[in-house]
Amino acid sequence: MFLKENKKVAGIIAEYNPFHNGHQYQIQKTREITGASYLIVVMSGDFVQRGLPAIYDKYIRTRMALINGASLVIELPTVYALSSAEGFARGAVYILDQLGVTDYLSFGSEVGDISALKRAAKESIEDSQTSIKIQELLKDGHSYPKVRQMALADNPELARLFSCPNNILAIEYLRAIAEFGSTIEPITIKRNDNGYSAQELNPSSIFSSATSIRNSIHNKEPKYESFIPENIREYFSDTSVSINDFSQLLYYRLSMLNPNELTQFLDVSDELANKIKNSVASYTNFEALIEQLKSKNLTYSRISRALLHILLGITKEDANQFPSYARILGFRKDATDLLSQIKKSADIPLISKLADAPMTPQLEIDIRSANLYEQILGSCKNEFRQEIVIL
Repeated sequence: MFLKENKKVAGIIAEYNPFHNGHQYQIQKTREITGASYLIVVMSGDFVQRGLPAIYDKYIRTRMALINGASLVIELPTVYALSSAEGFARGAVYILDQLGVTDYLSFGSEVGDISALKRAAKESIEDSQTSIKIQELLKDGHSYPKVRQMALADNPELARLFSCPNNILAIEYLRAIAEFGSTIEPITIKRNDNGYSAQELNPSSIFSSATSIRNSIHNKEPKYESFIPENIREYFSDTSVSINDFSQLLYYRLSMLNPNELTQFLDVSDELANKIKNSVASYTNFEALIEQLKSKNLTYSRISRALLHILLGITKEDANQFPSYARILGFRKDATDLLSQIKKSADIPLISKLADAPMTPQLEIDIRSANLYEQILGSCKNEFRQEIVIL
């Protein structure tokens, strides 16, 4: 923390899948509210929390963030980027805390009220009865989101907050801050788009959901351009990545494994492993398999994450570790003193050159995931030859 120079550092946890006007607005508001001199983004790499590949690779998305006000972009390891809301939040908050320089964490929410979110986080930590009720209801075969709403039926305010995806992430960030005893101060900015998962572009605003923008890109409809900052439009193209691009690789992987081997992977239960093996004979593509496996207790995102864990070799054991490094994807030249301070203050290594980094199971997964993503793009780029983005 830059106490002598009176410089503050704000953090944002993001996917930028892709970067749009709402993200630009959050960065601007974060700097305005906090007066931060530097802004660190912890960003998902080539795979994102909903169990999908990112529409553009992590280096393009890093460049978009740096052009629009980020000082430093650090990769959220794939194990956490492809985790539940709780795992995603804990991994990212842990990195920001371990850097030793982060004063604020800024995140979007539907409610836009930090006091309400803090109360919800406190109640959800302390309410052991709700946790017991959730475990009992899960036995009836409902999905976790559905069970949580059922368990909170007697607490309308908490139920209302937990019905919105960005509120849920916000609460998980706050729970993680409390768990780690972090001094990071949280702030929230009310979202202005048409809803996290809205499928169609919002014609009455300059803000629209990332889902709607991705749909427009995949459909080769240039209507999305008004919803992204003009200064990065040149980096958008029709050469985007979707889940079905990994169909053949997944089929090969599934055909090589038996149900007992499948259960070693994160989010794969005995029941799901058997369903997967029974579905291989009728396999057509990645997305069709997800639809085939969906049930009242298994959501689309949960299944998609599980299948990507199998494809990328992410085991339950891999998810039991905290991040042991902070890998730089890009930075601005005017943030070199921020990097110097992190190197002095951080409790985890700051990786700027992959070849010099101590290899860990999580870093191996990051490298494997990036190389696989590049193969889908038809590129021969190896992750060890990728250069940090510097502006």
